[in-house]
Amino acid sequence: MSSKKKLKELSREQEFKKLFKGAIEAYKSHEFKTSYNSFQSVTFGHKIENTKLAFDAKYFLAIHLMYGFGVSKNPNKALRLFKEVSKSNSKHKNEAKKCLKN
Repeated sequence: MSSKKKLKELSREQEFKKLFKGAIEAYKSHEFKTSYNSFQSVTFGHKIENTKLAFDAKYFLAIHLMYGFGVSKNPNKALRLFKEVSKSNSKHKNEAKKCLKN
């Protein structure tokens, strides 16, 4: 991989980290539509799927879907996301496991 390409990849990764941080801030401020859309962008971002950051974002997507924060409730989809997160390297892995037990 060329150094230009590596630099571009690092720049994209930083963009997704900023987007995730903004999503957390929106979530804490109860701006749920904004946070949901941002978490979704991080989860399915170009070349970021299946990374720790993407799984961290999936955890919050699942919370939104489970409780209807900014979107229609969808417990089945939420449980699928919790299951994925529970098997990942996300820092929310244990919380996701707890959600699956309830």
